[in-house]
Amino acid sequence: MFNSYLDNAQSYADLEQHLYELFHSEAQVHGLDAGKFKVPYCNTKFADGTPCQDGNPIFSARNESNGQILRIVLDEDIATLVSYSDKEMNCELVLVGKVALLDEIKKLMRKWIRSQHSGLHVASAVTE
Repeated sequence: MFNSYLDNAQSYADLEQHLYELFHSEAQVHGLDAGKFKVPYCNTKFADGTPCQDGNPIFSARNESNGQILRIVLDEDIATLVSYSDKEMNCELVLVGKVALLDEIKKLMRKWIRSQHSGLHVASAVTE
């Protein structure tokens, strides 16, 4: 569905929108106030305002209450989904994979969102 996201600006925008809609619907399902998150968290535009549209990141969110960050990076050169905690204090979860792994990426995204409600540590969000 989104296979042409790197070559087609509309496909890229649709993919971004899909992930942001998923975030908002999952937050609502789990009783989270989406307004307490900075979404997107990472800058995805050049200095002149032009969108980067390189997939790094395709989605980002920061929980303003606890400082936890989720960043999703699409990289078509990666065969398997990689997830790791980045930054000092282990506050950022980074998911890196290709668009063909979108279902797996969304599964881990949902786990991270649930962890924001339950207060789980970011590393626990993907290992439980």
